[in-house]
Amino acid sequence: MSKEYGNLGMTTGEQWNNPCEDFLSMKEDPELGDENGVSSARLRQLEMIIKTGPKTGRWEPWDQFVHDWKERGDPDSDKKLTAKDGIEYYEHLRDAGLKRYTIFENHMSVVQHFLNECMKRGIVDANPAAYVMDNVENPGTKKEYPEITVKELGNFLMWVPDPQRRAGYVMMAKLALRVGETLNIDLPYLHIDHPIYYDYIETKGIELHEGVKDYPDSVLIPSEPTADEKFRGELRQVGNKTKKGKRLPIDREAKRVILDWLVMRPDTEHPHPLFYSEKKHTRPRSQYWLRSLKRYLCDYGLAVEYVEDNEKNMDLHFFRHFFSTNMQDEEGTYKGANWSWAKVQIIRGDVGGGLNDNKRNSASISGLQGTYTHDWGDLIREPYLEDVYNFGIYA
Repeated sequence: MSKEYGNLGMTTGEQWNNPCEDFLSMKEDPELGDENGVSSARLRQLEMIIKTGPKTGRWEPWDQFVHDWKERGDPDSDKKLTAKDGIEYYEHLRDAGLKRYTIFENHMSVVQHFLNECMKRGIVDANPAAYVMDNVENPGTKKEYPEITVKELGNFLMWVPDPQRRAGYVMMAKLALRVGETLNIDLPYLHIDHPIYYDYIETKGIELHEGVKDYPDSVLIPSEPTADEKFRGELRQVGNKTKKGKRLPIDREAKRVILDWLVMRPDTEHPHPLFYSEKKHTRPRSQYWLRSLKRYLCDYGLAVEYVEDNEKNMDLHFFRHFFSTNMQDEEGTYKGANWSWAKVQIIRGDVGGGLNDNKRNSASISGLQGTYTHDWGDLIREPYLEDVYNFGIYA
């Protein structure tokens, strides 16, 4: 439900003269002294949702779509913001092709928060976004996925006919990567300790990023880019969404499927994407990979009910769910790992959160992240290589 703060009697110094800019400044440098500001990537995302919109022009930010929201929301104005404003903005985002989850979790929630801050300061007296959040059916954050064992998924991955898709699926399933994080990987951020790879990048004139240069068999997932942002000279269709950059270990099986793909990968120029569509001459789009996954699952006969049933709806996020479930103590069907939720979150990149469940709050996630950054071997890499499941693709 939306939050109501009532009359807090905000002082003159806390008033906003330019709401959009002042809101972004508050997020960058919070008023409460015990908080840290958002990352630069998240700040750009907030600015895009509230003020500027994407460079592609697929949808408009709140300040442009409801251009007179300040005038109509002014408590002293005869005009009023209405529920219709929020509904029409929601429908605008939906018509632009944004997924329901993205609309609720990213766009409408940010606008709701922004307008709540404006209400606290007497800038507006209504919050149409809060009405939408509270009254339009929210898809929620939890999704039911089929229970598939490591052996079953391994047999499917071994069967997948496309080495590029297989490599992507394995990386997502073994490192809890989002599809955006996977598709945004560039070769300078990937360090595979193998003569074939070293010869490959030397031939292409590729220099490894300092974040992985001294860390063999690792991949660096930065917090950038965000969706519709130009990163390393290329406009990215999807964002990484990770709160902090993360360096992740690559085990022998994942390493081999990556090498299998690289020997077939077409030549590319900067920014040297790991995954590349020769037919389209561009970085693959997530919807193409989703269609391929659903087609493969149906052809193979695995999780067909979840593919064909729109209420269940199998998607690429399944691989991230698979990792989180099977690497966690007393969860899933894999018994080779018993990681705490806090430790799983480090791989997932969820650092900074705080869940109410006592079991999942048993460790300081932010503290673990700080240690992980400086203690690459003992805390994460070695336990991961020892505990992570093997799909048996090369058995």
